[in-house]
Amino acid sequence: MFNLQRFNKEISAALKIFPEEYSGYAVELIASWIVDNQIRVIFQSRNSQRSALWGYKSDQKIENEYAIYSEKEMADYLFFTHIAGDMPALRTLSDGTSIDWRNIPEESEPKTLSEVNKIFEELGSQSKACALKL
Repeated sequence: MFNLQRFNKEISAALKIFPEEYSGYAVELIASWIVDNQIRVIFQSRNSQRSALWGYKSDQKIENEYAIYSEKEMADYLFFTHIAGDMPALRTLSDGTSIDWRNIPEESEPKTLSEVNKIFEELGSQSKACALKL
């Protein structure tokens, strides 16, 4: 069974290999959850001038008719498919309170951390949500 805590460790490890352009930024995983067999993740980036929230939804399902992906495979997929080339901390539309969803239409996902908390309340009993810094 897929374990979000292991996924969080893997994606956090991947964040440590950000390119030199990110020097001066602190980037951390804020929350992750699973809906419809897809992972959503929210990160916060900060430097001396600003703070931003940005998120991704994996377009790869954890389990499909061909494969069941491990936590590391999903973290690597999400990182190398979306995050590494996107430079979200440098080019974000977030004002620090709203979430800039980078690879999906924003209207389909929560716009603030309080909306994420509501999702967590609904999913919490199903062990499909993991809040790190909410």
